[in-house]
Amino acid sequence: MQINPSIFREIDVRGIYPDEIEMNVVYRIAGAFVAFLEAKKVSGPIVVGRDARLSSPELHNAFIQGVVDQGRDVLDIGETSTPLFYVSVAESKSAGGAMITASHNPKEYNGIKFVGEQAEGIAKETGLLSIRSFAMRDIPRKTSQGAITPKDYSAKYIDFLESRADIKRKIKFVIDASNGSAGSIASKLLPALQMEAIPLFFNSDGNFPNHPPNPLDPKSIEVAGRAVVDHAAEFGVIIDADGDRIVFVDENGKWVRGDIVGGFFVDCIAQPGDRVVITKNSTKHLAEIIQAKGGEAIYSRVGNANIKKAMKEHEAVFGIEPSGHMNFKELHYTDSALLSLVYFLSFFSRANKSFKKTMASYQTYFHTGEINFNVLDQTAAMQMVRDAYHDGIQEEFDGLEVVYPDWWFLVRKSNTEPLLRLTVEAKTKELMEEKRKELENYIRKSV
Repeated sequence: MQINPSIFREIDVRGIYPDEIEMNVVYRIAGAFVAFLEAKKVSGPIVVGRDARLSSPELHNAFIQGVVDQGRDVLDIGETSTPLFYVSVAESKSAGGAMITASHNPKEYNGIKFVGEQAEGIAKETGLLSIRSFAMRDIPRKTSQGAITPKDYSAKYIDFLESRADIKRKIKFVIDASNGSAGSIASKLLPALQMEAIPLFFNSDGNFPNHPPNPLDPKSIEVAGRAVVDHAAEFGVIIDADGDRIVFVDENGKWVRGDIVGGFFVDCIAQPGDRVVITKNSTKHLAEIIQAKGGEAIYSRVGNANIKKAMKEHEAVFGIEPSGHMNFKELHYTDSALLSLVYFLSFFSRANKSFKKTMASYQTYFHTGEINFNVLDQTAAMQMVRDAYHDGIQEEFDGLEVVYPDWWFLVRKSNTEPLLRLTVEAKTKELMEEKRKELENYIRKSV
């Protein structure tokens, strides 16, 4: 059996089911994960969970069988959200874990997110290459079988979320769970918060019949935004299919970037001396807010495993990605859409402005968001851009960043999809639009 090595991405395993990732591939990768842990001399059970995708039960079972056939015990947490999976690994003091999920990718995809002890992320540079190497070899089955124990840490997780709520008034908002795995958890949490919540698509359905599982897809934003307007809600949130990412829309149903909402969080959370991890595709104003609060902005490469690693290394209190990931030190440096929501409700309940006006304070510059391009030769496209903008200050920390006095841009390869991503920001809208069009023309020459 051949495993396509390209399914091992920057921060996880992802591929199309069943062409690239199916039960035999997953069984073999499970054995490789055990071999990786044993090479590191890490003992203890392995937590295995899954999202709501139609293929996830089959792949979940295959992964468990691959682990127990290597003589390791499994804590089976069933269908769950990725944040609850992280909590389960940390609370159970396990050797690590595997979450069967392709996060926000379309329904034909599936994949695996790996973590080590205390839910520490495993990315390309911290173990995925080793797991891939083990998966390419024959790993003989052990003579003794591991045991499978069903576990459920949801009550403890919900108690933790409730304990973080400090909400001063009743707020009317829309919450769209995207037919993913976080809906059942949200349905237990919301009554305790005593909000006027308008739930959308809380039922788990791997066909994702109402909109794509990606909360940043225009269709997802349109559906949630229309519900906000129809119900005269103060704002709306969209949670992605595995429950780790949260996207906000204002009272007019318009998307608000995660780094703008992140600026509001920083203003409410950060204390002098705190470190906050951010990414290069964020607005430059976010670093300015952190510094104004007496904190320190720490840059990480895009990708949640990278965010977690940087947060742990620097003991950062908070981490933000424009795509909607928000990570918290108190939750083992992991991300959680529902913890983000609880904190946002607490902070916003003290604000005396509308959602849109509150967020406007954190949007100083003009920013395109990430623009995606299908490019056959990404390396050649980036070199063309590098040569064209040689007179700017260039940095290659995460893709190619080029900075000028009044504007800057970032071009980087996606960690999860075959795309090239462009971000442009400028001090005026006119300059931003001019440079966006200019860069788009360069990139499209290479398509």
